[in-house]
Amino acid sequence: MGELDHWVRDRGFRGLSLRPFMINLPPDERRYYPFYEKCVELDIPVSIHASHNWTSGRPSDLGHPRHFDIIACDFPELKLILSHGGYPWVLEACLLAWKHPNLYLDLAAHRPKYFTAPGAGWESLLHYGQTTIRDKVLYGTGAFLLGMSPTAHRDEFLALPVKPEVMEQWLFGNAAALLGIEP
Repeated sequence: MGELDHWVRDRGFRGLSLRPFMINLPPDERRYYPFYEKCVELDIPVSIHASHNWTSGRPSDLGHPRHFDIIACDFPELKLILSHGGYPWVLEACLLAWKHPNLYLDLAAHRPKYFTAPGAGWESLLHYGQTTIRDKVLYGTGAFLLGMSPTAHRDEFLALPVKPEVMEQWLFGNAAALLGIEP
């Protein structure tokens, strides 16, 4: 935990990112708990891969949102970000964001133009993301993973059928509030 403490206190880092599928341990595995405790102590969010993964040697279940319900119950003060919006389990992820005050969804590494495709699975985010969890959605690009420029990715995001005031929250306001950044 000393390294995390150093990077946050001495180097100005504002969060921790974990990818449990890379080591084949679900995010609610107790061996992660010291990291969660340290994040609470340092008052920083932890972003955890919460989505299908494309590796052929790891089960996609490692990113299922059900694991995060347990973490949020055990660490209610932990600022928990479900990376990639929990896709393809978007409804479950949205319901967790609604249920837990400190649980957020980021939308990185997805092409926004597909959010509105029939049957794509993003319908609940487009609905609840503008109502009950509008302050829990965070923009992220991951454009390099998609083979596109950050500007092109942002433009696709801006084309979504989202109210302008909500889009402003998604693009910056929610992350600024989470990280304690002045607008």
